[in-house]
Amino acid sequence: AVIARDERSAGLLTLRAAVRCKQGDLQGALRDADQGLVLHPENLDGYIRILYLLEGLKTAIDSDLEKEILLRAAKRLLAEDPRRAWAHAVRAGVLGRSDLQLDGLRRAVRLAPGNAWMRAFLGRALGGGGGGSRAAGLRELTRAVRLAPRAGWIYCWRAEVRRQLKDVRGARADLDAGLALDPDYRLGFAWRAFLRDQFGDLKGALADMTVCLEAL
Repeated sequence: AVIARDERSAGLLTLRAAVRCKQGDLQGALRDADQGLVLHPENLDGYIRILYLLEGLKTAIDSDLEKEILLRAAKRLLAEDPRRAWAHAVRAGVLGRSDLQLDGLRRAVRLAPGNAWMRAFLGRALGGGGGGSRAAGLRELTRAVRLAPRAGWIYCWRAEVRRQLKDVRGARADLDAGLALDPDYRLGFAWRAFLRDQFGDLKGALADMTVCLEAL
């Protein structure tokens, strides 16, 4: 009964952490998420919530409290679970270690080769030039597309790597396909507006940027 109560309390703390994060109370969110893990240390999602929170707010990782919580959460993670390997990669990205980030993403993909989401993140990291090869990034994103052919955001990510590789027509085709599948992925409209501008389609570029800005 005590264990069940602790798990329920941990779940409520994790939920409150998410609310505080949305309200901009980063330190309060971190304290709640960390306390939830004290009550229920087997809650893997709690660790990942902390690391994901910090990944999304990189510029806010300044205080000793935030760094202490980040490192404590990371130390509790093991590498056997692909989600844990991914969490290590997120931590490395937060700390600006692109080499360790790639190591973590590669390990996650080795542990879960059929996970399109993890392959897409690896492809994006490689394609971004963070110590990787854009051609290798394109290959990983293509594998991710094959695993999840209805995930429009992966097409959009692949389009950006193709654009960096000077394959603008391939990039445009990917953006068209990706946005048809996922019209809510507004960043894709911004990327397509840039390509349309390159092709001299100013009217189309303006239309895409209007869609993108409407989401702000």
